[in-house]
Amino acid sequence: MRKNRKIKQKIISMAVSFALIINALPLSGVSEFFGVPTVLTASAYTEESTWTGVHDYNFQNSDDFVSYCHWYATDATFANNHKNDTISISLTNATISDDYPGLGTSANPFQGTVTFADSTSLTITTNRAFFSYLSDKASIVGTGSTPSDFTLIINRPGSVAEGTSAPVLADHIVHYTGNPEDENDNEVTVAKGWKVQVTGGGTFSGAIGEIGNGALVDLTFTNNTGNNIESKAANEAGSIPDAGLFCGSMGSNSVYTVKYVSSNALSHDTTSTNGNAGTFVGTMGTSSTLNVVTDITTISSDVKASGAEAGGKGNAGGLVGYMDSTAVVQLKETAEGNADRSLSTLTIGGSATGNNGAGGLYGRYGFNSVASLNLNDYNVTATVSGKYCGGLFGVLE
Repeated sequence: MRKNRKIKQKIISMAVSFALIINALPLSGVSEFFGVPTVLTASAYTEESTWTGVHDYNFQNSDDFVSYCHWYATDATFANNHKNDTISISLTNATISDDYPGLGTSANPFQGTVTFADSTSLTITTNRAFFSYLSDKASIVGTGSTPSDFTLIINRPGSVAEGTSAPVLADHIVHYTGNPEDENDNEVTVAKGWKVQVTGGGTFSGAIGEIGNGALVDLTFTNNTGNNIESKAANEAGSIPDAGLFCGSMGSNSVYTVKYVSSNALSHDTTSTNGNAGTFVGTMGTSSTLNVVTDITTISSDVKASGAEAGGKGNAGGLVGYMDSTAVVQLKETAEGNADRSLSTLTIGGSATGNNGAGGLYGRYGFNSVASLNLNDYNVTATVSGKYCGGLFGVLE
């Protein structure tokens, strides 16, 4: 009897201790105490202190995730404290509300890990890019045995709104240069490898809006929609006025390898209201490199750029709108074993119409140093129309 009494006393003592811990800790503290991700509900967002010290979240509904991203977008301290978070997203065919700001800010690009609760793919419906500012340090993975073998599917029901751009994966990619306070946290030298697919009936502004200076991107981009590419954003700081299927603009020394998967020919329209436009990329900066891995051998897109000449915009190209001579475009085959072999010839048809320059290859070619261009890689048949136009280059400067 005495032994049973002692057991009961221990059980009561443990229950009291447990209750004291639960009452003393906020929801986030309970999660940390037991070492499991926090499952947050709407009520958890009423006080910012809820987030203090917690960096491992499991979002189970889109409203909670949108709320988190709003904290991130509107509070610089919050963003700085949470830019390295590990985020788990357990949403299935979720629709994200139109007030979603995207994850990441210019001052604090998201550079942590986003794990989606599926081994191969997960679909999210949104009319904007999933990320606003994404570091090339960030990981986008699934829960399978090979986490990186995961595709984020973005369903785009609506088209690009007036005055905006709407890429698929991210508005901006920012290069991570390392943490000077941590000798083990070094600059990114190898691209992570992300996968994204676009579905739905709406127009979009390419896979990525802007790839910043020095950023390294390796993206598998699947697009079977045939939907048109457009940017209606103003030509101003923070906006992405340039338009291209793979990217609006690439900064200096950036390297972008895109493995393009599509059952459709490249016959969509590409339009920029206030910038440059190209079938592949709107603008390629100094010493930027675009590696396109594809089995598509023909382009028949209609490219239009209406930007102002005074702002260096309004250039339309069958390949790239504005191309610096130190930039490089390389075409590779997708067949297994041939990934390092150049595509035999790319035929560029369709049309290029620019308010400024218009060319079958490049609307404007900025000649900054001695450059070589192997024209045997291209068979240009596109029609061109612009203030300055030519079969290959609209403006050669």
